[in-house]
Amino acid sequence: MMVLCQEVMMVLCQEVMMVLCQDVMILLCQQHTEKTSGGTITEEYLQQMLEQHQGVAADVASRTLSLAYTLLTKESKGLGLPDFPFDNLHLLMAILSKYPNVDPTRLIMRLYPYHAFLSHDTYKSVEEAFSAFGFSPSQRHSTASEVNKIKGVRPLHEHTKTVEVTLAVEGQELITQVTSGNSWGSPPPPFEFIPYHHEILTEMIQSHSVGDFCLIGPRGCGKSAVVAKMAHLLGYQTEPILVYQDMTARDLVQQRVTSPTGDTAWQFSPLVTSALEGKMVILDGIHRLHHGTLAVLHRLIHDRELQLYDGSRLLRSDRYDKIMNDNELSETDMRARGIYRIHPSFRIVALAEPQVLGASQGQWLTPEALTLFLYHNMRCLRPQETVSLVNQLVGDCSSPVEQLITLASQLSVSTDPALQSLAESLSLRQIIRIAKCFKAYPSFDLH
Repeated sequence: MMVLCQEVMMVLCQEVMMVLCQDVMILLCQQHTEKTSGGTITEEYLQQMLEQHQGVAADVASRTLSLAYTLLTKESKGLGLPDFPFDNLHLLMAILSKYPNVDPTRLIMRLYPYHAFLSHDTYKSVEEAFSAFGFSPSQRHSTASEVNKIKGVRPLHEHTKTVEVTLAVEGQELITQVTSGNSWGSPPPPFEFIPYHHEILTEMIQSHSVGDFCLIGPRGCGKSAVVAKMAHLLGYQTEPILVYQDMTARDLVQQRVTSPTGDTAWQFSPLVTSALEGKMVILDGIHRLHHGTLAVLHRLIHDRELQLYDGSRLLRSDRYDKIMNDNELSETDMRARGIYRIHPSFRIVALAEPQVLGASQGQWLTPEALTLFLYHNMRCLRPQETVSLVNQLVGDCSSPVEQLITLASQLSVSTDPALQSLAESLSLRQIIRIAKCFKAYPSFDLH
């Protein structure tokens, strides 16, 4: 009886704490709304942002700033909420300027993907803050065809390193130019579009047009395939880098090697080589990377500059060109001085798995990590979407494969760690392989 009472008290305490968190967040929003109406928010900063990003609605910009300031208050930190990446607001405004039809709520969630780092009880408090400023995070986006879709990609002149992309954004067609690679003519990856893929790829191209981004999703949901398709559409040569837990900054940037004669020298890592050649680097498994190693990427991502261990430096293209022209130097002279030019087409795409709340190794989506990328959450395909994809890639989906798809979907939502591990082994890649076996060998036994 005593044990039962203790359990009941624990449940009641959790519910009370959740209600208190929501009440505190509502009070904070009300107070901040009053301050905003009184002119506390810097009008100068708002006007500067609107001048830099033509076409952005003043009301949307003002409400976004108000929400950002609210999530940066001491009271919000007291609720256990990480800092809002305020310095990345210019990326959000740049996307709104280029794609006016984009839902601003979904854009804010690329900066602050709270579903990925907060518990269900806590993120209800954040949703209260969103709602207080006119944003609706609880509304689920439609994946109906033609709402968000890539309609066409047309390479422009090779020397411009840009492509013209025709997108359907919230049902309205829009033509824009984005940065591209220089690897055209390669065979396309085995990929078939379904409406959800069109939606996630449309959003990824929007983020790619302003900077680097990270794709968060459970293992086996198709992250690598979607990024490979985007890279092919934009003419990029990719450089996959598998990230592991013990990876050091030297492994990521520059390694010490020994020549056949016994001499030692510094060697550029694939990340640095890709920056010089304008490739798309795919950091696969960035959630495993130690915080100290991840910090090496900050300057490369924010400023497109990097100091190497041998004393040489990588500079973004415009600054490199200015130094070279102002001092009347050649590229040979710049390299002799240890200065290298980062290719303007260079991009970083990170792949990560969602945080495991309460895990012993700690959380990887820290306030510092939130400032690095725009974040996209990718879910597992629904059973009917997987069946449709298998039909397009393999042919008619047999009954045993449909049963396997249903089983994988049920296992993926289980809270049992053993069943979740089993679901990871039934990834989308494995299901497609099994479907191909059934196609080639109809008498193949599923068991």
